[in-house]
Amino acid sequence: MVIIVVSGKSSNVGKSTLISQIIKNLNCHVGVIKTSLHKTNREIEVTDDSSIINEKGKDTAFFKESGAQNVILLKTNYEGLLEGYR
Repeated sequence: MVIIVVSGKSSNVGKSTLISQIIKNLNCHVGVIKTSLHKTNREIEVTDDSSIINEKGKDTAFFKESGAQNVILLKTNYEGLLEGYR
């Protein structure tokens, strides 16, 4: 298994576009974990619910359209990251 991490300092720097291009060029099963950090969110939310993942205009739907077989959305604050990834 190969793990590729893409991060950036802010929105609109090309992270999702880069991930989409990677997905399209990989010739294997691809899964994506989209992490959404919110300073005020004290809960850890992890979902693969298709009604949420396939929401038009969201990065998760973009990744599915690019060919990712599995997409998971993790919403949390910085303190919840490690637990969320587990």
